[in-house]
Amino acid sequence: MRAVEPELSAMAGMPPGGLCAGALTRWVLGLPGDQADGFWRRLVARARGGDPAWTVIAAGLALPGLRGARARRPRT
Repeated sequence: MRAVEPELSAMAGMPPGGLCAGALTRWVLGLPGDQADGFWRRLVARARGGDPAWTVIAAGLALPGLRGARARRPRT
């Protein structure tokens, strides 16, 4: 798996290239609420900035949480 881009690692407070995408996903999911909110705010601001790479990164990091929320949703 490819290492995390240095800019994203810095944004997450990690050394550049310190985690692969899967490890970053687990790290984000384990953040306390206030830290996770801050991280997501910065990530979404980058994604809205127009660079499609940040949109893909945000979507990829959101998928595990979205899958979990879908699994907890009652079926109608």
